[in-house]
Amino acid sequence: MDAGWNADAGGDVDAGWDADAGGDVDVGWDADAGGDVDVGWDADAGGDADAGWDADSDAGMIEAAEELLFSVLPARGPVAEQAADMVACIVADPALRRVDHLSAASGLTARSLQRLFADYVGVSPKWVMRRARLHEAAERADSGEIVDWAALAADLGYADQAHLTRDFTVTIGVPPTRYAKPAGSASPATPVGRLTG
Repeated sequence: MDAGWNADAGGDVDAGWDADAGGDVDVGWDADAGGDVDVGWDADAGGDADAGWDADSDAGMIEAAEELLFSVLPARGPVAEQAADMVACIVADPALRRVDHLSAASGLTARSLQRLFADYVGVSPKWVMRRARLHEAAERADSGEIVDWAALAADLGYADQAHLTRDFTVTIGVPPTRYAKPAGSASPATPVGRLTG
């Protein structure tokens, strides 16, 4: 297998870097006479970097960072769109509780879904389904109404209330009954680890 590195006749590996006569490696950066490395940023006479924003302004720095990041943001390809559509499908359809259900709905094999999610979402389809169910449980807990946790567990596809409680507690940090707003309350009893998004 050729990894792009070459070895000379003496067996030394050439990783594509050049060394000067003194044996120093040249990695493509330039240094001025004082030995400072030039990484392509310009500095004013005072030595301050000037990237076109007011360094004293957080908003200016955020705007400049966003402009830079959006300038190098690749266009979303069709496979990324497909992955986003699958996540949206999971969130929109609470009946999708198993990967094989999503497989049947999407026309992809379970293994193809796992690869798609690993590459474009960063987690498994099962993980996304579990989080969608926990979001639903948190929303119901936030409603301020009395929640029948056993019925909710059944609605969300859990085997029983204990499984919902365990998942909820591990993810949120508190059991669902402690997380829930007391009836008529404006805020939850303990706002630890709130789900967002």
